[in-house]
Amino acid sequence: MAKQFCFRHPELSTRSKCYQCKRFICVDCRQNLSHHYFCSRWCHTKYRLSGLSSRFRKNRVSFLLGWNLLLTAGLVALFMKPPVQPPPLAAADSTEAAPLLPEMTVQEDPGISNFADFLYNAKAMRSQPFRDKRYTFEVDADRGSVVTIWHNDQTVRSEMVRWSGVHRYPVRLTYSENRLRIMVWDRFQDLVHHDHLTIEYQNDGMESLRYSFDRGDRNRRQISLTFDGGSGHGSAEIILDILKKNNVITTFFITGQFVKRYPNVVLRMLHDGHEIGNHTYDHPHLTTFEQNGKHDIGETVDRAYVQHQLLLTDSLFYGLTGQHMMPYWRAPYGEYNQEILDWAAEVGFKHIRWTRGFDTFDWVADTTSKLYRTPDEVSTAILNRDNEYQELNGAVVLMHLGSSRETEQMHLMLPGLIPELKRRGFSPVTISDLLKR
Repeated sequence: MAKQFCFRHPELSTRSKCYQCKRFICVDCRQNLSHHYFCSRWCHTKYRLSGLSSRFRKNRVSFLLGWNLLLTAGLVALFMKPPVQPPPLAAADSTEAAPLLPEMTVQEDPGISNFADFLYNAKAMRSQPFRDKRYTFEVDADRGSVVTIWHNDQTVRSEMVRWSGVHRYPVRLTYSENRLRIMVWDRFQDLVHHDHLTIEYQNDGMESLRYSFDRGDRNRRQISLTFDGGSGHGSAEIILDILKKNNVITTFFITGQFVKRYPNVVLRMLHDGHEIGNHTYDHPHLTTFEQNGKHDIGETVDRAYVQHQLLLTDSLFYGLTGQHMMPYWRAPYGEYNQEILDWAAEVGFKHIRWTRGFDTFDWVADTTSKLYRTPDEVSTAILNRDNEYQELNGAVVLMHLGSSRETEQMHLMLPGLIPELKRRGFSPVTISDLLKR
């Protein structure tokens, strides 16, 4: 497939199209409206109007009948309405004027907790996605000159000037440090302009979202039993039954495919009071860890790809439930780096990992594997972390709703593990509870 570029920002590659006009649009230009991407509200309006026109043609008789009934009711109400009496005039000798507006009581802002501030930032970033700031170079260049711009040592623009005069070259700033450089050569290949600068870009909302979370407060006896849902249904219903019987509310991370395939399970999760976070749309590999053991960004992975994976899943969830996911996400296979975390934070999602040593390995089906663990072995290992080092306090445990195991399913340990945790004074809680300080 040929590489496509945004029609407004030709320097930016993209995979997204406007649903109405079919032009390619970048992350900055697209607007997520009515569960589709649009390049502007005008295109969204045309899309809505075309839908109304189609429905009118199909139901013309019903619309006309409804309109006539509405018009008749309005006319009857108009003629039957009693006349409005004018207010009495003020006395001529009155010296006190009536207030124009009712009195208002101003209440002092009580302030919010750090966690509430975090949720506010996440909601703001989601409803109005992070827009990259831009720095614009202005250079006076003659026709035939060549302008080249670097951002963090990578060439982002190189072109020949078509007309003499002052030219403006906007450069997108990424989060944190931006090293910018511009060089201009005239048509005789002589360097006529050279400039460079460093810009540090910070954002309060990003700071509350861009770091991965993997453990709560070690001074509180809390633990979070989290579950990931990919494309398989697995033992979801059984797990929900066990959690409900033991009065446990926790956090699930599900993919967009899971939302589409098992809507009833998702609705039950919400009905039972559980939190639901984002696990991308189709559980892709985001880094090269599988190939070389390093968390370098995958060949086909970029900002637009990561954000599309998260926003599409959130959009599907909103279409099913009428509400957005919690502002948490978990990277498939635990593959991420700081740049990927920043891309997710730009659209309002904070990464939630599991605590080191608390992967249940329930996804390992090969009994000969060194990673294979039985439910009893995992339960014992978890309880053994309740030691003088407080390793169990604030831990995030990783489990899955689906597994290729035919026997020794990991959820079999829950009916025994949960009561024992409670007996020791631990509270199984959600990720939101762990985040509260």
